[in-house]
Amino acid sequence: MSDNTSLPSAEEVNEWSPDKVITFLKSYNEEKKLFLRDEDIKKIKDNWRKKILWDETEKDLGKFWSSLENAKIDNNFLQLPEGAYFLGDEDQVTILYIRKCYIHLADIVFNEEIRRCRITGNPGIGKTFFGFYLLYLFSRQNKIIVYHKASQFPILFNKQHTFCSNDIFDFKEYLDNANVWYIVDGQSPFEVRAKTILFCSPQKRHYKYFDKMVGTTIRFMPVWSWNEINECRIEKALDSSHQNHLEDAISKSNTRLLEFVGEIDHADDISHRIIHIHTNLPGEEEEDRETHYIKKFILFASEWVAEKVMDKLKRNYNQQLRNFVTASLSENEYSTLQGVIFEQIAHRILQKGGSFNTHRGGKYCQPIQKNFSSVDAVVAPHTLFQMTVSRNHPINVNGMNKLVEKLGGKTGANHIYFYFVLPKDLYDNYQAQPFYTNGQTVAKRIPCWITNRVKQYALKIDLSSW
Repeated sequence: MSDNTSLPSAEEVNEWSPDKVITFLKSYNEEKKLFLRDEDIKKIKDNWRKKILWDETEKDLGKFWSSLENAKIDNNFLQLPEGAYFLGDEDQVTILYIRKCYIHLADIVFNEEIRRCRITGNPGIGKTFFGFYLLYLFSRQNKIIVYHKASQFPILFNKQHTFCSNDIFDFKEYLDNANVWYIVDGQSPFEVRAKTILFCSPQKRHYKYFDKMVGTTIRFMPVWSWNEINECRIEKALDSSHQNHLEDAISKSNTRLLEFVGEIDHADDISHRIIHIHTNLPGEEEEDRETHYIKKFILFASEWVAEKVMDKLKRNYNQQLRNFVTASLSENEYSTLQGVIFEQIAHRILQKGGSFNTHRGGKYCQPIQKNFSSVDAVVAPHTLFQMTVSRNHPINVNGMNKLVEKLGGKTGANHIYFYFVLPKDLYDNYQAQPFYTNGQTVAKRIPCWITNRVKQYALKIDLSSW
């Protein structure tokens, strides 16, 4: 500025309205009454532009927030009114597919006894969109929300108003209020009194401290079902460049996959492309949703991926694979992945043929692991194979009924030989397994064709022969 002290400072001018700034610059420049330094002019112009952009951002946010009141749900799709975008961002979607698990998880989140909840799962599975769905529900309940997504400014949704800030501590008064919701996406949240919901992929730096906070509970978002995929086509399913990412991940696979167990080191970790986190879902006979989405199972992305990865690992990491399968036969996060790898190895050994030790099963025992399928292989018309590394693996009655025509029909007279294919450590003491329905319940009625014809056997696989 010039030495004329009667003139306003740059800081004062910065508080003026855009019209007043324009008038100020034009009048004094034209009359040459004021000589502004270049840095003063730049500061005024830059802050003026920022203010305009900030006003536009809050305007777009306000439009989004008010539009939720008129948003419509039709056949599981939430449609925003024309011209509105989620979070006021034109790069975001205007239509949201509401997965079945969103409804279940929302019920859990709204449980008044839960003050802190982490929703996690595979990267790109829809956790952020679940957050959008929660905003839709909040808008109908006049809730106050502090929403903070990684790499973005925090937002305050306050009834009919929205505010944006470049500093989360501007909302400290709200975060200290137990009636406010604090939604955090993709980063570590602060420990506050507000009810906190964290959405994040399994990167430990995001949840390490949050999980240690008092009252934190964890739920896993499931992978998409085939019905969901069919109903809501995946955007990049036919994009060859994105399919190449999967093949590239397979080509780079190594024994680090065996250490994955749902953790990734950073956002670009390739492991999540070939190994997915699964969880326990509500069944037809289980209506208590509070007990669901709490378990974690690690599985290959598909049978095709499993075969390709196994082919790759066998060439360079044969012994490590065998060690992984036999490392621990107790029920843990590794169990399902161990089972899948053992199944792949067992298939290859059985397909080569040879002599195998077998014995009849003994007494029944109470299972503790959910059965996900009926059998892994069929040799019609009388032989079934179920590969497992679990001491308890009940036979799925409904799955057997689907196979009945391949086994001679319900009126057939032939015996059906059901072989549990096992590693040697389980073989000697393996017991006959009970029959279960789709849920975790012993079948009360077992069809006569099953009780009269199905004979259970244990079959030992020597992994050293692979």
